[in-house]
Amino acid sequence: MHKLFSTCLLLLVIAPAYAGEETKDAKDYVVVIDTQSRYIFKARPTTVLPTKNPKTGKETITRAAYCAQCPGCDRWKDVPLDASPETNPKAFTCPKHGLMTTYGEIPKDLKYIEDLQKKLNKD
Repeated sequence: MHKLFSTCLLLLVIAPAYAGEETKDAKDYVVVIDTQSRYIFKARPTTVLPTKNPKTGKETITRAAYCAQCPGCDRWKDVPLDASPETNPKAFTCPKHGLMTTYGEIPKDLKYIEDLQKKLNKD
């Protein structure tokens, strides 16, 4: 019992420090993807999608879903804006592995798309 308690306590201390894995409860941003370049960004939940890619000016930034089983470079995929996992589960299905989620691993330094848009509009 003592070992189990120690392990749980250790996980509670270490888990928040690991920034590579997002949780279902992360509500301060959503992950979006550029449908042409396949780059991912963070967006504030109030962002109207699709939105413009700051470099191309085209509206290619849209919602993304995550497949944990795909190779690291292709885990995030675009999904229809009007779909939800509950109402349209097929839209949230990886063609190779099955169900995708709206949360998953992201780089620590992932930028907000709105900040990049503002920065490029100033230049």
